[in-house]
Amino acid sequence: CIRDSIKRLMARDSSLNEEERTKKYEDIVELLGNPSVIPERTVPDYLCCQISHDLMEDPVTTQSGYTYERSNLRDHLAKNGNIDPVTRDSINPTHIFPNLNVKQAIEAFLKECPWGFEFKKNEDYHSITSVSYT
Repeated sequence: CIRDSIKRLMARDSSLNEEERTKKYEDIVELLGNPSVIPERTVPDYLCCQISHDLMEDPVTTQSGYTYERSNLRDHLAKNGNIDPVTRDSINPTHIFPNLNVKQAIEAFLKECPWGFEFKKNEDYHSITSVSYT
């Protein structure tokens, strides 16, 4: 918890008495807001590729109904043949279509959560401070 981390760091400063530590802690809380309330940064599973588990940019759907990032599906088919990554059924690569509904959902999500541009599954997003749009 960030609150406990701040208190531990301040406890290391032997030049402060307990009253001064409490005042300094309150000043930090006032500056940062409540450090114990940090929003969870997660991306809904339906916006993530079934292969990489990363946020998709160009979602496509196979005849199985599963949605994948186009480049990940292309790489999978090149390495494994025309086999669906999830169902393991044979698929026809000419029957892969853009999933426009998921694409729109991703765009709406990114408007609300611009940190999502940097999303990689299982990474810690509490440390992201800015997003580059280049």
